[in-house]
Amino acid sequence: MRTVMQQYGTAMIAMIAAGAVLLVLGMTAGAPNGGIIGELGEAIVCLTAESPRWEKATQAMAAAKTRGVPEVRANSLVCGVSYLLEDMIAAKDCDGGRAEVRMLALCERDGQRSVQEEVYDPVTDRYCFVRPGIYRMQVAVADAQGATTSGWLYVSVNAKGNEAVE
Repeated sequence: MRTVMQQYGTAMIAMIAAGAVLLVLGMTAGAPNGGIIGELGEAIVCLTAESPRWEKATQAMAAAKTRGVPEVRANSLVCGVSYLLEDMIAAKDCDGGRAEVRMLALCERDGQRSVQEEVYDPVTDRYCFVRPGIYRMQVAVADAQGATTSGWLYVSVNAKGNEAVE
């Protein structure tokens, strides 16, 4: 301890003295709020008070939470016909406007085997089913305001000239 005091004692005493002077000046200065402590207290109150910007942001968040999610349904398709994704899936926002759709997965009805590679042509960005049946699609949908939903849909692919597949 003696060694520490010999090496750093002067610096520690100077820091304690400076702190005491600042404390006395801060508490007794002629500031209307009672010195530095009063000023800091007022600054904290101002920072935590509600402001119009925060109120607008809070209202916008509340409106977004109550907004409905986009509605999605799969259209009935025919074998051998080439479809864009938006032709296969009808998606609308809660106001009836268009919603953006992304295909996440495409499987056979039981979900065991993916058929995306044999059905999707990345060059033309189109889908063409070669066999009739019921297929399972996982899609994500987002509207212009940012409301999103995702899930699985079943789509019926009919043979040309035949009735709907059950």
